[in-house]
Amino acid sequence: MKFRNGLARVYLNEDAKCQTPKAEGCVKYRLTGYFPKHDLLLIEVGYWEGGSWLLVHVDSGKTSEIVAPPHYSPGKLWLVSVASGVGPSGPPDGIDIVLATSDPSLKEWHYRSPDDDQWLYEFAGWEGDDHVELVATSTETPTKRVTAFVERRNGDWHLAGPK
Repeated sequence: MKFRNGLARVYLNEDAKCQTPKAEGCVKYRLTGYFPKHDLLLIEVGYWEGGSWLLVHVDSGKTSEIVAPPHYSPGKLWLVSVASGVGPSGPPDGIDIVLATSDPSLKEWHYRSPDDDQWLYEFAGWEGDDHVELVATSTETPTKRVTAFVERRNGDWHLAGPK
């Protein structure tokens, strides 16, 4: 892939490694999305067990690792990605809030749920460009679903909840 700033990067599938019994080093890249307003590519990275996601700026090649396909904020300034699951496979559990633009004055935010976290988070929606609503489900009592949110205050993102 050649970026607009002249840099290039190769995303190479390791098909031969995926055919071995252990599948050690197996990786496959798949273009799954394009955000034309900001010239962003969404690439799914598949492994023998699980996967991850990359958000790539076509102008510079800058890459952000995220946990799931993202959702634009209302003003299209931010993208939020939320993933939670039970068990070790799949992307890491967590929340990512990344910039849709290349503005060095604004900070991205990445949260990874600890292994003993008692909550699974789901994206519920944006309230403005500085507030992400989440639904949190208890791992101990799966019928217990409560509200949580991530909010931007004084330039920094903060996870609050579950309530």
